[in-house]
Amino acid sequence: MLVLGLTTLLALMVVAGWFWGPSYRQYSECGICGRSRDEYWRLGVPLKLRERETAISAWIGTTGVPEHSHIWKHVSSMGRRQWFGTVVAADGGALGCIYYAGRKELGEQRARQFFEEYRKVLVNDHKAAWKFITDYRLALYCLPAITNKLHSNPAFRDVHIEIQAEGRVRYSVSGTVATEEQKAELQNLVARSWVDAAYDLRVLSGLP
Repeated sequence: MLVLGLTTLLALMVVAGWFWGPSYRQYSECGICGRSRDEYWRLGVPLKLRERETAISAWIGTTGVPEHSHIWKHVSSMGRRQWFGTVVAADGGALGCIYYAGRKELGEQRARQFFEEYRKVLVNDHKAAWKFITDYRLALYCLPAITNKLHSNPAFRDVHIEIQAEGRVRYSVSGTVATEEQKAELQNLVARSWVDAAYDLRVLSGLP
């Protein structure tokens, strides 16, 4: 009876550990080729490690992938740190932002250009790559609102704004405004996005 009781207790502990014990799952992607890596632990024991192709890696592969060592960047994770604790999830990911949002907002060619710039930055400086993609997300998010304000104001009908990335992400603002006051108003509007900007504006009131 004692042996049976101990066996039953051990079985219950195993089941409890499987369903309610500490666990962790992390999904990563290679910043160079876009392949994914899925890692899974339970009770501190690694159970699974899988690498695979994705829609993003297939998209990247059409332009050619250089020989490289994978640079794994965190995309999402989910885990329970203690017994019967709450499962906490965290999400991120750079390539998904370029692949999905970038292609939708900027088009296929521009999205590929941004990816190539991101890859160059990533190889040279991981921290700079994080800032690159953070600024890219912010610039994409704010661009429609800025564009709508420009189109709704006749004073800015000859102003054009787009996202550029040559080592870093910033807005490129060009065109013509009538006065210095309008130029200052435009700069203030763009500055609210917290994205750097380069200006190439002609002010008509200052021309001979």
